[in-house]
Amino acid sequence: MNNIMDFFNIIREYWGTFMTVFSIIIAIISVLYRIKSKFTTLISSFIKDAERDTSLSNPEKMDMVISWIKDLIPRLFRVVFNDKVLRTIAENIYQDMKAYRNAYIKNKTGLELPELVEVIESSKENIDDGK
Repeated sequence: MNNIMDFFNIIREYWGTFMTVFSIIIAIISVLYRIKSKFTTLISSFIKDAERDTSLSNPEKMDMVISWIKDLIPRLFRVVFNDKVLRTIAENIYQDMKAYRNAYIKNKTGLELPELVEVIESSKENIDDGK
């Protein structure tokens, strides 16, 4: 019985410290997720802007996106966020955007992207033949 009371007394004694440390950890995690969210949004907009430029090849577009990202990152963090890491991050975000696009098209039309392109091309041919 005495051991149980000692245990609860210790918990009561350190409860404020525990809650303070727990709150700080939750705040740090929250800030990191907020930064990640804003960073992902910026990279997505960079990818969207690069895709609009039809004069560049895909590797040139990716290099342009990476250079834009590097401009955002403070010099202190460029050791951690080198070109290889930034390329991986940008490619992952691009693949996520592509998967979202394909799922959206599939949900709205019931067709996969290649099938939809075929339907559109055959419709164009039918319209052109009708003129």
